[in-house]
Amino acid sequence: MEKLDIRTHLIVLISATLFWFVFQSNAEIHGLVVLCALYMCVAGYWEKAPGFIMTYIIMLLLAYLTAPIMGIMYVVICTFARAIPLTMVAAPILYANPSRMMYSFQRIHVPKNVLVMLCILIRFFPVIEKEMLSIRNGIRARGIFPTWWSILKNPIMAYECFFVPLTVRCLKLSTELGASAELRGLDSSNPRSCIYNIGFTYRDILTILGFVLGCIGVMLGVRTWLS
Repeated sequence: MEKLDIRTHLIVLISATLFWFVFQSNAEIHGLVVLCALYMCVAGYWEKAPGFIMTYIIMLLLAYLTAPIMGIMYVVICTFARAIPLTMVAAPILYANPSRMMYSFQRIHVPKNVLVMLCILIRFFPVIEKEMLSIRNGIRARGIFPTWWSILKNPIMAYECFFVPLTVRCLKLSTELGASAELRGLDSSNPRSCIYNIGFTYRDILTILGFVLGCIGVMLGVRTWLS
């Protein structure tokens, strides 16, 4: 099945952000999560949608469990949970092919500096995940934290052992990815070409309209039900 255009993801992300600010009740956010999950399925990322939904449910349960004990934790966890639907809509952009993304955004005259930054970020996240796994394996190989509960006994040392090498690796990765981007000609002033078929189709238009109408339906339905 042909994937949606990158600009469709951008329009849906902007629409979801606007409705995210308009929505007031938790029920509206629940509905937005369902709509974003459906959008991920339509966009071809159906295997990743259940993970986001489970994360959202777990964070809500943690928020309600910590509410009687520590109110500030309830606020913090709920804030992160409310950001899950926006992350779900942004995920197709992060998973997109950098060449398709650059060519699509170039056609709507996105500044070159922004394009280069986005492409480096897209390449950064998969690499940093491998670096985090490598650091964790290195810590275990040295026998510093043989079990997961050993971290709870000395959290300050765990922070130093993990985040200090991660910070150093991030600095090196940023330099390496920046050099790689220049080598691939991402900062070239000439117009880019693309081997992928880029363009809006009826499927993109129907997806955008369906998402916006779905958000309006959630807002009106929930507010009518609560009134």
